[in-house]
Amino acid sequence: MRGRDTIRAALAKRFADSPDIQWTEGKNWIIGNKALSEWRVRGTAPGGANIDIVGCDLWEFEDGLIVKKDTYYKQKT
Repeated sequence: MRGRDTIRAALAKRFADSPDIQWTEGKNWIIGNKALSEWRVRGTAPGGANIDIVGCDLWEFEDGLIVKKDTYYKQKT
């Protein structure tokens, strides 16, 4: 995914599909040009199933812009 418009469209779809979705339990660390975000996301999937996921994002920045973002997650059971 690249660019603000692409990211904005993806998030708009996610909120339209699951209007009760919430990111909670966020923690963030920044070291130099890298950062780590831990989070939990909960809500209801379009088919009615519960969403309960824990995960993290690994970020890299250059000249004030995001140049890389990787996401890792695990569905809670």
